[in-house]
Amino acid sequence: MLNAVQQFSGAIGVAALGTVFFARLDDGATAGFDKAGELVIGLAAVLYLITFALVWLLPKHAQQAED
Repeated sequence: MLNAVQQFSGAIGVAALGTVFFARLDDGATAGFDKAGELVIGLAAVLYLITFALVWLLPKHAQQAED
């Protein structure tokens, strides 16, 4: 289940960043390509930082199952 969720989330993430990139692209101009690329790279970096910060909220050890 975890593997399926990770694969699905990765596909959604790539699709979302691709949508942002192509929405910002200006008719194939080189400057537009650069700006769109910078935006997507910056957005991906911010999302990675948020993910890294959220990892610290996870429990350090698994809870023991009660019998």
